[in-house]
Amino acid sequence: MAADPDLDHEMLIRHLIEHVRCAECDSAYRAEDVYVIGREDDAWTLVAFCSVCGTESVVLAYLDEIDTTDAAPPDEEEVAAWRRFLAAFDGDLHDLLDR
Repeated sequence: MAADPDLDHEMLIRHLIEHVRCAECDSAYRAEDVYVIGREDDAWTLVAFCSVCGTESVVLAYLDEIDTTDAAPPDEEEVAAWRRFLAAFDGDLHDLLDR
């Protein structure tokens, strides 16, 4: 998505509910279940709650084009390490992002 200085949080939420689904159960998000919790320059942080399975997801939206040609998807070991870390994590989102 190209940067747009006139973009507001409602447009961003609409884009998310049209294009992103719950990672756990693949259900569509509802607009009332998505909240913008932060914005810094061209990066927005949103929280989406799945009304079907109750999964809470943090969504980072970058409004500038990002070169992902060198980015590799996480392998099974990285996913397992994150799963272990998050299962043992005893803090809130701010604690997690400040690390």
